[in-house]
Amino acid sequence: MPNTFKKEERLCSKRIITDVFTHGNSLFIHPFKIQFNFTTLPSPVPAQILLTVSKRAYAKANQRNQIKRYMREAYRLQKNTLYNALTQQQKQCAIAIICVKAEKFTYHYTEEKMKLILDRIINIKK
Repeated sequence: MPNTFKKEERLCSKRIITDVFTHGNSLFIHPFKIQFNFTTLPSPVPAQILLTVSKRAYAKANQRNQIKRYMREAYRLQKNTLYNALTQQQKQCAIAIICVKAEKFTYHYTEEKMKLILDRIINIKK
């Protein structure tokens, strides 16, 4: 599967987003809060993802954008493991990842945390 991050893979539906935050499961892996829900998605992809960074934690837009860029890139390169697991289980998942703690980020730190996040979501049984 190609390492792309297309529009179909982004979580944009207001109905699904509210469903994720009201009925979904949650994890906290420092500094990320993860909300996810196994549900049927309108597109044929195994997972859709929403990435946000708290304005309270990072007041400057350029800092928020840089962290979102790191998160997107780390997800894009590691999503194949999640996709393979979800297709084997014949499930679809909506995921929201929120960065809530203010600290200095490097890409390698974000990549390690994203790998841990995806492994935890894969290992959740429902």
